[in-house]
Amino acid sequence: MAVETHGPLLVGVSWVLVTISCIFLSLRIYCKRVRSRGLWWDDVALISAWVCLCVDTCLLSVTTSLGFGRHLKDIDPKVLPCIGLLGNFSDLFVILAAMLSKISFALTLLRISELRMRLVLYFIIITVFLALGTSAVLAWIQCAPIAGIVFGVYSGCMDILLALLPWKMIWKSQIKKKEKVAIALAMSMGVFSGATAIMKSVYIPQMGNEDFSYIGAPLILWGQAEPSVCILAASIPFLRVLLRDTSGNYFQSSNWVGDTGGLKLTNGPRSRTTTAITSAGRTQRTNSIGSTTDDDGRGILGNKSELSVEEKGIMKATEVAVEYHYGNDLDGHEEFGFELRKIGN
Repeated sequence: MAVETHGPLLVGVSWVLVTISCIFLSLRIYCKRVRSRGLWWDDVALISAWVCLCVDTCLLSVTTSLGFGRHLKDIDPKVLPCIGLLGNFSDLFVILAAMLSKISFALTLLRISELRMRLVLYFIIITVFLALGTSAVLAWIQCAPIAGIVFGVYSGCMDILLALLPWKMIWKSQIKKKEKVAIALAMSMGVFSGATAIMKSVYIPQMGNEDFSYIGAPLILWGQAEPSVCILAASIPFLRVLLRDTSGNYFQSSNWVGDTGGLKLTNGPRSRTTTAITSAGRTQRTNSIGSTTDDDGRGILGNKSELSVEEKGIMKATEVAVEYHYGNDLDGHEEFGFELRKIGN
């Protein structure tokens, strides 16, 4: 009589998720290298998240080879302690993968945010670290599942919040509404990671079932999906270079208003850059005419420039390069690519 098992399903889906997330992460790194840019802490965190996900999947593959995924009665009692130990390590690494992937996107937003938004991002980073770190510890002490549900839902809510923050940054920009939506959507894929985290929390009570090895497959799969989707969501905004290479028209703009947190993007030729200077209560704009633009998106001032500063007391000047382009894909549909990057310290 054939033994019922979810083992092949668990292993197959898990490795598919690892492979897809690896492809998107590799494309993200490739796009940065093409632009001659080094890796930052958000990249390190995301790579670490993928490594943890890969380790988790390896451990899951080993446990399924020992019988995990079958009904408890069909597993050799001698290997149950080993399955339990490997399962705890698997839980640890998948939680670390989810935590690091969320923190990675928060670190990305830190690079283009101002003080108020940074405070929110620091709060998210700290609380996600504490919540998922505690969840990883609780997996070893076999506590009541209610704690895991609370932390899982909170983690999902933070994903959704991180997906909404770019809308606040971009919606004040001086570009067409269609373009605002295109940029914001590209940076808001984390909402799907939040949905997977919440779905995973729904199945956490199954951990208390004696036959969890068999009926716990949905929880395992949703747990694998959460960091995988988060890695995809954090990588998508950086794929602008691939879109740019197939685009017809290419434009650049650089502008950042520090006090309001608003982005101002202006369409124009590559020879024009705009810099916002933030002063006490006012914003002055410096335009450079006849400038060129180098490969990493920074404006290089030409010999002729115009400077307009209406009052003294300049406190801070912050510049963010926003590089974007228009074009059509192979099917003739309109595409929009972009990249945000703060210039200087």
